[in-house]
Amino acid sequence: MPANENARLLIEESKTWLQAMKLWKARLLRGEVIDQYELEHERQAFTHHSLDGLQTDQEKLCYWLNVYNGLTCYWLARKEIRTTVGEVSGFFQQASLWAGQMLTLDDIEHGILRRRGRPPFPNGDPRWQFCVSKVDYRIHFALNCGAASCPAIFGYSLEELSNQLTNAEVVFLDRHFHVDHEARHIRCLDLFQKYRDDFGPRFLNQFSDYRVSLLPFDWSLR
Repeated sequence: MPANENARLLIEESKTWLQAMKLWKARLLRGEVIDQYELEHERQAFTHHSLDGLQTDQEKLCYWLNVYNGLTCYWLARKEIRTTVGEVSGFFQQASLWAGQMLTLDDIEHGILRRRGRPPFPNGDPRWQFCVSKVDYRIHFALNCGAASCPAIFGYSLEELSNQLTNAEVVFLDRHFHVDHEARHIRCLDLFQKYRDDFGPRFLNQFSDYRVSLLPFDWSLR
């Protein structure tokens, strides 16, 4: 199978799995009993043994966005969280086997997609093969950690990725980044301060002389 076809297959499978995990989260939010055996079976059935087909940043970005959002739904259901991820200590450090490596949500977000691991992957760590070479700031408008302030969950496709991320940015800014040029005042989610270095010359860095009011992140489950 050609490399690009292999990548497309991996990405399509990640979208399908994401949709399955979203259903588990929906059951959780409806207060239904979670069949942990069936849930774990579905997770293990998807875990890929090799991701060699993912070669470009676009392919890796698309795949790992879907996997991250799917794993968030999985861990919410697995831990049967009802109100906030704060119910479980170390929620983002819960690890699962992925392509032969133990990966957490933090590993995917901060290591693979941001290249700023917590802690960073050491030299020679096989997880580096999963990482993008350049950070796309729009990941912050696509990653869903199960909280009300998070962006909505979408299945990302290789052909539509750029448009999907641009749309996600527009929606997120409309919700969480408000500029009053006359008053030279910005009201925004604290995420824009937390990840200021990722945004380059945009947002708070674009209006460095404006007064800023940071709005707290709403961690309630949605």
